[in-house]
Amino acid sequence: MKQLQDKFSAGEAWTWPGQSKWRGREVCPHIHQVSRASLAAECIKLKLRPGRPSCERQVRPRCVDLSGFVCIMHGDNAPMERELLQSLTDFLSFRGPDGQNFWIDGSLGMGHSLLRTTHESKKEQQPLGLEERYSIVADARLDAREELIALLPSAGLEARSTAPDCELILRAYAAWGEACVHHLSGDFSFVVWDKKQKKLFCARDHFGSKPFYYASVGSQLVLSNTLDCVRRHPVVSDRLNDLAIADFLLFDRILEPGATSFADIRRLPPAHTLVYEEGNISVRRFWTLPVLRATSKLSTARCGKCGAKPAARCAALTITRDVVRSKKGASPRSQ
Repeated sequence: MKQLQDKFSAGEAWTWPGQSKWRGREVCPHIHQVSRASLAAECIKLKLRPGRPSCERQVRPRCVDLSGFVCIMHGDNAPMERELLQSLTDFLSFRGPDGQNFWIDGSLGMGHSLLRTTHESKKEQQPLGLEERYSIVADARLDAREELIALLPSAGLEARSTAPDCELILRAYAAWGEACVHHLSGDFSFVVWDKKQKKLFCARDHFGSKPFYYASVGSQLVLSNTLDCVRRHPVVSDRLNDLAIADFLLFDRILEPGATSFADIRRLPPAHTLVYEEGNISVRRFWTLPVLRATSKLSTARCGKCGAKPAARCAALTITRDVVRSKKGASPRSQ
């Protein structure tokens, strides 16, 4: 570890001649002998990242191309603190300069900072309610709106063609419940409150274009699409997740899908839903990339012709042979 400190303090890249390489860089022989937590602590102390030749910290500019939302739930039915919810909503003003608003219902509070990005959002206001039962805060930009609007009458609901995206999501939930995500297409992250069932339903889009973070500390649940907003809640500590930071320093990414750099804060993975009901949190995947699903089935199946090799390998060999044959028999291009 002393050798690691000396290299970092000198501002040199993380290289050791004669040692094994990882991603084109030399790797310290002590990496596999030191725990990830200890390595992360040393790197954090020096504010450095492996392989980076400079000791300067790089700060990325904040992303402001999305609306901001926050939702707080007290599982012990304690009343919502109005000042706290308002302060978190005001903090999100850098997300959406077109309006801030918040709403309280007993032990639940929702806040939203709006950025208008579509023609349908000209008259949009959030938090939005429906039938005095459902409420939503969202950052969403839906595709295939016409198809979704056409499907709603079959479930006994209707929507205007000029309805904002958040209203379409809320009506879809009123029509199909948790299965509404199978009818949504586009970029979205949202929180829906079902007052009758006392349930929070949250979802993140298929590829994770919209962020979603949450923290469950004691009886309180905090949800937002902004990490710093969750951190500002007083029950959320600044305690770091050493393993997640070590993963990022070593592999340029956090290996655990739902982990963040902070121990109390989780990230909802893409194509997942989160349900909070009676103090319990359940996270489920609602969609898998079709190509990966098909490949996983082929990898375990046996070929119907030879019966000995996995079907995926036989399919790959068949495609390769067809390509080679077509190239051999192809006529030269006309000049």
